[in-house]
Amino acid sequence: MSDQFVRRSSDDYAEAFSDLHPVGAAWPRSEPPTLGDDTPRGDHEALSDLTRGLAQIWGDKVDARAADLLFIETDPRLATEILPDWEAAFGLPDACSKEAQTIGLRRAALLNRLTLLGRQDPAFFLQLATNLGYQIRIYEYRPVISGISGCGETRPTSQLTYTWARAGAARCGVDPMCAISLSGGDDWVWRLGPSNIRFVWRVTILNTRLTWARGGVAQCGVDHHCEFGLATDLECLIRRLAPGHTAVIFDYSQVAIGNA
Repeated sequence: MSDQFVRRSSDDYAEAFSDLHPVGAAWPRSEPPTLGDDTPRGDHEALSDLTRGLAQIWGDKVDARAADLLFIETDPRLATEILPDWEAAFGLPDACSKEAQTIGLRRAALLNRLTLLGRQDPAFFLQLATNLGYQIRIYEYRPVISGISGCGETRPTSQLTYTWARAGAARCGVDPMCAISLSGGDDWVWRLGPSNIRFVWRVTILNTRLTWARGGVAQCGVDHHCEFGLATDLECLIRRLAPGHTAVIFDYSQVAIGNA
């Protein structure tokens, strides 16, 4: 990445300052001494020497510092000194994140906030979880609809297998005339209906993040070195960004399987 900002040297500032001096016999100009020139400097040259001396502060310190700030701090991927100002402008740190973050994580959060477009499909939330270090699955269910929903088994008849009782095997009045076995597994229960119906999500979390104790925060012999906690930051973000009128249920029953 090349520096796109103009950097002015002390000689540039000395020339600019000299051009601002009044013109006349009382305001002499003189060229700077060359290297190895031991010729005594006259009093009439004091103004030029003072101007060049002050220009070094502006060229070597002020201008260089300003250019560094413009070149580095205007890039959210590199900002350090004005990172708090960036965060204040974009509502960071996020209220969903309770854990103290490093400079790198803060920059990543800022960049994500700047580039986040947002969608309401499950793929967006799967990627959101991945960015936070989680693996999840999202199941969508349709609501109870009058005239369509029914009590009991709701799987389509294509998933039902009927087994008729055989003579000599079933007991009359005790065993049913036929038995019904189900195919398709337990994963089919009121799955997503029409594309315009999205009211209930079950978010199954497959892993939780490992949180390490930090020096100066944890007490030796008292606090854990590390712990596995609930994905509170992910829950907070999904609840905030989920499609309108959507109830989100978080399921941690698969964490052990997901970490295995």
